[in-house]
Amino acid sequence: GDPIAHWWHDAQIKIPAGQDVELMFAEGAKLFERAADAVPSKDAPALERLASRLADETVPVPDRMDAAADPDVHEILERHPLRDLVTAGE
Repeated sequence: GDPIAHWWHDAQIKIPAGQDVELMFAEGAKLFERAADAVPSKDAPALERLASRLADETVPVPDRMDAAADPDVHEILERHPLRDLVTAGE
């Protein structure tokens, strides 16, 4: 599974509707922190900055959503996707 894509889909629905806004941002921050731990060190700072921005309740909601939509972040995740429930086979 792709937990960040799933989060982004839900965030684009719930946050504009005012549902679970801070919970959605907290979940996103945790996912991007996890992704930062899994990518090469040169890519980690961009994901860490995004995680911090999402968690920062002093940053306006639209600015946090814009940060999550950053094409540079999505490019990093295309190269190094965060995956759940992956099985290994021969």
